[in-house]
Amino acid sequence: MNSNIDETWRNLRVGDKIRIVRIPSLFSAQRDHDGDWGETFSLYQHLIATEEILAIDQIDEEGRPWIDYQWQETSHALAMDDDSWEPAD
Repeated sequence: MNSNIDETWRNLRVGDKIRIVRIPSLFSAQRDHDGDWGETFSLYQHLIATEEILAIDQIDEEGRPWIDYQWQETSHALAMDDDSWEPAD
């Protein structure tokens, strides 16, 4: 595993409050934001623009924290195992 990867997400627990503040590096490195990734990319843009405070809803069996978010009449689940978020007060 690359020691330069930020793994702060491993400290998140159910109920912790976060805010999405940037597009994850995964998307930033990817040039094509259409197809399967297009809707997720748009959701990240929406969450950045609204500055909404979100709560961690669950931790999966691999230890990844997840949020559930209702957007455009669809429920979305996003793993917060990346560099897109910061803690919210």
